[in-house]
Amino acid sequence: MNDQLIHANNELHWLSRTDSLTKLFNRRTLEETLENEWLRAIRTGHSLAAIMLDLDFFKSINDVSGHASGDECLRRVGSVLKETVQRSGDFVARYGGEEFVILVIDANIEHACTFAERIRTRLAEEAIPHPSSELAPVVTASMGITAMVPSNDRSPQELLDLADRALYLAKARGRNRIETVSPDKP
Repeated sequence: MNDQLIHANNELHWLSRTDSLTKLFNRRTLEETLENEWLRAIRTGHSLAAIMLDLDFFKSINDVSGHASGDECLRRVGSVLKETVQRSGDFVARYGGEEFVILVIDANIEHACTFAERIRTRLAEEAIPHPSSELAPVVTASMGITAMVPSNDRSPQELLDLADRALYLAKARGRNRIETVSPDKP
């Protein structure tokens, strides 16, 4: 009986931390992990990078092909991200909808860009069909990246906000691309 209770508690803990569709970590777990990594980086003086990824024209998959196709697309993207984000300490989560966040530990913007390009290439190789895309017949992604050395006068949310700003630049400049924003730029 005690083993069953332990197993049930472990299962509940896992379910509360993951996204049921993609099997990636969920936003709540992202926020906890970001806070912990932020504090660790303050102690060590290491940089922390964030990649915010958004699937291009995803809504049209649901609108044209149905939500089951959209769900399958998200599952496949989740698998690609899980396969690609393998370095110890790095972290990937579904942020919401068709947005994902990758935290790259002890990385500058250049390293994070190389990593993001690997993800973009891997998504292209996966060739997930997207017949209603304005860009390509397969799923593509726009990504925004920033990196900083955390400090007590900055917040973890600032890291995500800057990556989000970079993501919107990628969308505005044509999608299926990577853009960066430096924390020092206004």
